Amino acid sequence: QKTREELLRAAVNFALADKELLAADRSALEKHLSRRQEGSRFEWGFWSPTSVVGLHVLLGKHADGLNVGKRVRFKIKKLLTFPTRKLGEPSASGGANLFGSRWFTFEVSLIDSVKCDGDEPHISFAVFGAQRLASLVSSTASGGYGSS
Repeated sequence: QKTREELLRAAVNFALADKELLAADRSALEKHLSRRQEGSRFEWGFWSPTSVVGLHVLLGKHADGLNVGKRVRFKIKKLLTFPTRKLGEPSASGGANLFGSRWFTFEVSLIDSVKCDGDEPHISFAVFGAQRLASLVSSTASGGYGSS
């Protein structure tokens, strides 16, 4: 839990270096939400993606060949930040009340001899976006940092 909170704070500090980008992300998401979520109020901020297994390396479509459930050695290649692909849709990793706008991930390379063609394995550790106010009571346990 402590690591998740530290990574979330790091994402906030990284993102605040480019406030214009965050403002553009927020504006784009607000337009989508105003059409799809009429009457809802939102808290804006940064959240850790929720997962029953905690922070983990996402292997995506390559998981079948990598002995899922076993330890995989990896090294962090770089920090990636990118807009969500499904703007205005609820986050799959944040529940029905979290709407992401920008993701923060580490791209990782697997140390053991494993070949991954396509999407590189990564660790998602933060998302900037909006959370419906009705769900904020439970969100404090998952570590949100508001930026209203």
